[in-house]
Amino acid sequence: PLLGRITVREDRGKLRVDAGPSLKGDLEHWQYDRFRARYDDRWQGTDFITFTIGDGIATSLELAGFTLKRASDKGGPASN
Repeated sequence: PLLGRITVREDRGKLRVDAGPSLKGDLEHWQYDRFRARYDDRWQGTDFITFTIGDGIATSLELAGFTLKRASDKGGPASN
């Protein structure tokens, strides 16, 4: 299950997603604001992640039918 914080960050020139202890992987650009997640544990397959961009930053992402809003770096809701 997807619980807790999902983090997207740059690591050695690639975007990485961390959605829990077992869902970590590289993001490959697919089209527009959509990326394909290729998980480190290949048996987990792939997922598409679509970002919503507002004022030049990602304000939410859609993964597995869920829309998740950006949290501030301090752990609370984002101010925008």
